[in-house]
Order: sequence, then C-alpha cells, then structure tokens
Amino acid sequence: MRAVMASIPKASESQIDALIHAYLKARDEDEFQGGANLWCLFNVLTAWASEKDVSARSANRAYRNWGRQKDVGSVVESKLWQELAAQPVRRLVHVAAPPLVMPAAPVVEAEIAAPAQAEIAAPLAAGVTAIG
Repeated sequence: MRAVMASIPKASESQIDALIHAYLKARDEDEFQGGANLWCLFNVLTAWASEKDVSARSANRAYRNWGRQKDVGSVVESKLWQELAAQPVRRLVHVAAPPLVMPAAPVVEAEIAAPAQAEIAAPLAAGVTAIG
C-alpha cells in the first residue's frame, strides 16, 4: 500500500502518511466502503483528490484538485495498480453483529384516557389519515 501511495507524483512524506492513515481508518471503520481492498484505497485517493480546503481560494482549490485527479489517474493506470488488481481477491471474514431489534413498548389500554381514545378514534372512523 505504501508503494501505491508513494507512486503519487510529487507526493510528500507527510501527504503519504496522511493518506495511509486515511486508508487505515477507512479500511477499519467504514462499514460499506471499507476493507483491505483496492476499492477502499481508490475511495481514499479520490476523496483526497476532491478535498475541500476552506483556506484555499476557489480557483486555487479547483486547480489543485484537477492536479490531484490527474495524479490519482496516473496511479490507477500504473503497472503497480494493475498488478494488484490482477491478484486473486482475498475475501475477508467479517463477524456480523446481531441485528439491533428494538422491543416494542407494550401498550396498556388502561393508560390511555377515555377522552383521548375518542379523540383518536373519531377522525379514524371518518377516514381521516392525517391531522394537520
């Protein structure tokens, strides 16, 4: 992975370290896009390429992002990336947590006051589905 990050043209060591950190975080914490795979790495690279920096002026940000997008494109088209993509996919086994089921709160009819029951029942009996 470090070799892929290091293949980004003009990437500094601090940028490479930040991208590796972002990849490791996405790999371990992103439930839908994560995992130890090229898809996760691609998502990290494209997020970096389209990053919004509030301190940069709009024109500078657009030019910087355009350059980064070209850099990511050259990485994805590189021989190293193609070799990694050609390797057999290693399936990761994730232990799924049991589904979160919220128990329904028991409704005790005695807790609903008779006037409230009538207030609710009358519009429903008349066919009203929404009270606005």
